[in-house]
Amino acid sequence: MPPPLLSNSRRIAFALVLLATAVVYYVRWQENTAVQLVMGAGSSDGDGYRTALAIAEVVQRHHPRIQIVVVETQGSQENADLLGSGRLDLALIQADIRTSPTARLIAPLFADAFQLLSHGESDVNSPGNLRGKTVAIPPIGSGGNASFWEVATHYGLSESDLTALPMSPEAAVWALGSGAVDAAFHSRPPGSSLVRDAVLRSGASLVPIEQAAAIRLGQPDIEPGVVPRGSYRGDPPVPPIDLPTAVVQVLFTGDTGLDGSVVYDLTSVLFERRRELMDLAPLAGFITTPDRTAGTFMPIHEGAQRYYSREQPNFLQENAELIALLLSIVALSVSSLLRMADQGRRRRLESYNGEILGLYSAVKDSDDPRAVAAQKDEMLQVLVRVLDDAEEGLVTEEGFQVFSLTWQAVYQALRDRLTMHRDPAGNGDELSGPSLDSEDVSP
Repeated sequence: MPPPLLSNSRRIAFALVLLATAVVYYVRWQENTAVQLVMGAGSSDGDGYRTALAIAEVVQRHHPRIQIVVVETQGSQENADLLGSGRLDLALIQADIRTSPTARLIAPLFADAFQLLSHGESDVNSPGNLRGKTVAIPPIGSGGNASFWEVATHYGLSESDLTALPMSPEAAVWALGSGAVDAAFHSRPPGSSLVRDAVLRSGASLVPIEQAAAIRLGQPDIEPGVVPRGSYRGDPPVPPIDLPTAVVQVLFTGDTGLDGSVVYDLTSVLFERRRELMDLAPLAGFITTPDRTAGTFMPIHEGAQRYYSREQPNFLQENAELIALLLSIVALSVSSLLRMADQGRRRRLESYNGEILGLYSAVKDSDDPRAVAAQKDEMLQVLVRVLDDAEEGLVTEEGFQVFSLTWQAVYQALRDRLTMHRDPAGNGDELSGPSLDSEDVSP
């Protein structure tokens, strides 16, 4: 018997079904595979660390497969270095810190304000007065340390102009209260409990930083801002006015290699589970979307970008009419090609049928049994050609069935003609060829 006929279109459809099935299983496998991420979040007593813990808890609450391990670090600079080297997957980084090319923005979390505090007996009332003074500054590797030197440099101060002592925030509060230092610099959100302790318990004064707009000329990530009046006490208010200062965003960042679907889920938690986050870390209320109209200094992660663009019309929606027109043209073209192909296959079969009938017509009135036998051999050759065309898709299954009926009828007629011309010895039909019932010739 000839091999079963399977058209090219059926082969393609079968392959597409297999591919779609594989994709479905792969997506389901990904959705159920646990993902563990490591997030660098600065000092464990910092606002960023508490916000990071809140994000980790709420993410796991709603996306159990995503497990975030929050680790303590020296701060933004170390976070940026660890993220660039691949030892962190996520990191909280101040916007004014230089990052690696693989860092990607997920969302701005909140703003840190530059807060310069002076000891009650010192005459520091401006960053420029720090010349010759002893200043407690954030630890090396932190964003606050880099921010202090950005301010100092703007006011013309270098390391040789003052005594800068890197230390922990708690140590800085003690040093300022005891008079061991003349001033202390913190990069903390307004209302920070640590700064409140320094102001209310040690009698420190907040020093305005009035040239934030000018500082921004050298560092565009820094913006003018204020520590609002009454941030640390309402009556009498401390500070007594909206205190001018500089602010910088703390960014929630991830490595570019993070799976886009995972980052999409992280971003959705930031904005759709805001109340749950705020119950654990009030600063979560300040999480914002990137200002995509003005552009960002750090590329947005593609998973986060997908979340931010979810309500915007996609390419297909924006070009629906054009795509519909193109699809109509393609459909008409394909239909025409299919009709041409069908016509070609029909003409091919008509040619084969005509050839078979021609073979019969040539000998139907012949009395020469050898001529009849020769035509039978020709029919077998025609059958072989048709089978070859069928394997190549040049003959449809339906067309082959029509050809089969014609072929069998003519072959039987030729066989009957040979039966009428048996050899004189009566040995049967030696020239009749293979039986029509034989599987090797029956179509």
